[in-house]
Amino acid sequence: MPKIDKINILIIGAGKGGVELLNLLRNFEAVNIIGVVDVNENAPGLQLARKMGLPVSNKWESFIEDQRLNEIIDVTGSGAVYDALRKAKPGKVNLMDGAAAKILWALVEESEKEKDEKEEIASQWSKTFDTISDMISIQDTNFRIITANKAFLQKVGMSEKELKGKYCYEVAHCSKTPRSNCPCKKLLETKEPQEEKFYEPHLGIYLSVSTTP
Repeated sequence: MPKIDKINILIIGAGKGGVELLNLLRNFEAVNIIGVVDVNENAPGLQLARKMGLPVSNKWESFIEDQRLNEIIDVTGSGAVYDALRKAKPGKVNLMDGAAAKILWALVEESEKEKDEKEEIASQWSKTFDTISDMISIQDTNFRIITANKAFLQKVGMSEKELKGKYCYEVAHCSKTPRSNCPCKKLLETKEPQEEKFYEPHLGIYLSVSTTP
């Protein structure tokens, strides 16, 4: 895998907002938190940071000088703190306030929610796909198999990994070309659903093959 360039972040403010930010950022491989700062040494965010093994302090000046620093996220809600950070930070370092940070993690949470929903739908579809006793395969316009259900895999004696990318006529008919009455071929020509019934000696069974776009 290619090496990921990490974003080195300094968090200013370790109250509720700091805790939420830590819990959000700890899941990202590309993020490196170089420090968490709060004037209250018992702030919940500092306690969490200590458990995570992160550097903590009640002053931010030493962190500002860290050459790795890319981003400062200020969740104190203090205009005075924000102005002081803006004046003291190096030019190459970005400064984000609490409002911008909230927008950021709202977008991330929404993205994660959508991802989970899509994964759940895909999982349910896969389970339904495999409960169908008829042989079903999904293939591209070049007759290459993309996926197939459990019944199809069992009948041809192949795993999904072995099957993926093979030509349907190669697997079903042990042939180098589609059958003359291939319903998939007719579908591509007519753009309409097709159905053919025939005996397939390679599999030793009668087939009723239906195809849809």
